Amino acid sequence: MGRQKPELITCMGDPLTYFPDHDAVRSLIRQYASELSCGDKMILSCRDYSGEPPGSAHVMPVQQDVDRIFLCRLEYDTDHVGVTDIHYTTDSKRGTRVSGTYSKKRIAPDLVA
Repeated sequence: MGRQKPELITCMGDPLTYFPDHDAVRSLIRQYASELSCGDKMILSCRDYSGEPPGSAHVMPVQQDVDRIFLCRLEYDTDHVGVTDIHYTTDSKRGTRVSGTYSKKRIAPDLVA
């Protein structure tokens, strides 16, 4: 029995922003496209980090409730965005802060299109 070809390929969320460079993103999209037949579908999504938002505040609330606050801080560099996730929790005795930092590639929508 021959190899079956996919009818749908998805890449959702931000995996493309973790690739090392734009050429790697283009290569993956070309590979995906070569796997599809006419009429099949490819769905790609990622956050648009190509432009820096206006203003100097680059800290965004992600989630908040009575016991938790989750913030995300973005630092824009030429090719990458530094992301720091900050998670505060409280209980009846004390608060806790946990954070982690990682980098994402700045990808413009026209590169994916």
